[in-house]
Amino acid sequence: MNDNNFYSEYHDNNSKSYVNDMSITETSTALTKAYFWMFIGALLTFLSGILFSTLFANLIVSNNAVGLSFFMVCFVISFIVEMVLCFTINKNALVKADSKKALTGYLVYSLLNGFTFSSFFIYFDASVLVQVFGVVAIYYLILTLISVAFKNKIHKIAAFAWIGLITLVIASAIVSIYSLIAYSVTGSVSMPLYLGISIFGLIVFSILTIVDIKSMTNLISNSYNKKAASIAAAFSLYLDFINIFIYVLRILLILGKNSSRKN
Repeated sequence: MNDNNFYSEYHDNNSKSYVNDMSITETSTALTKAYFWMFIGALLTFLSGILFSTLFANLIVSNNAVGLSFFMVCFVISFIVEMVLCFTINKNALVKADSKKALTGYLVYSLLNGFTFSSFFIYFDASVLVQVFGVVAIYYLILTLISVAFKNKIHKIAAFAWIGLITLVIASAIVSIYSLIAYSVTGSVSMPLYLGISIFGLIVFSILTIVDIKSMTNLISNSYNKKAASIAAAFSLYLDFINIFIYVLRILLILGKNSSRKN
């Protein structure tokens, strides 16, 4: 009986160890896929942004009123579709566990987001955009390493990250309203205020990235469908990447460190 109990206990321990090893491997694979799709999404946004900004610039140069009006209508439609996709991507990934629909929605969102940001990309030369994209990619890698190195302490800054995000939204709204009033009175806007908000936004999303990387790792680890969860993780990480990228561009634009397109 003792021998049988020993064998049974040994067998159970080995089975649990095997299951744990499999779970760790599946989590690592899913997390790698999440980063892969995050980068693909960011790249799609970047490339489509450059493409549509070139088209937008050509319409402005040629003073094509019909083309510009059509572009504006498409901007509004694109924004509405993106809002819908934000909901459906996470629903398909986390509720329905349908990785194919979630991935399709995510890729469509990435392309549309590039179109949305094309009106902003128009202020930069393509070479500057490429350089900034590369720098942000390296910066994002550094944030990932920080998240891994301090994974046991990240919960301490999670609350500050969300408080910072709420503060950023409120502050951005106040500055925008103030700038409109100031512009109507003085004919100019306060660049220091915009610069301060942009720097603060960069800091907030840097902290959010560190927190989200930890959260997405936990999400994948605890999910029964890791493939679908990896798409939800990719989408969350993608949003952090794009926000950091946009805030860096805003800072460069305010400081006048960009190579503007020559018409």
